[in-house]
Amino acid sequence: PSFQIGSYVFTGYAFFYLVLGTVLASYLLCRLLVNSAFGKVLLAIREDALRTETLGYDIRVRQWLAFVLAAALSGLSG
Repeated sequence: PSFQIGSYVFTGYAFFYLVLGTVLASYLLCRLLVNSAFGKVLLAIREDALRTETLGYDIRVRQWLAFVLAAALSGLSG
């Protein structure tokens, strides 16, 4: 069956543009996330979690949020 949202059915070029827009929006949001302060903390956790925790960041919450965001992106991809 075709992809449908409400009563609108996405087929052909409409489906292509829907997927293209979703991919571009996901990419831009990921770039914004990586360049934000939250992204810098995630990078610090990846490099050295103990040092980041010593600096006062709650790494468990940030790791959980990163996992949730990754799960949301993988769920969006199908």
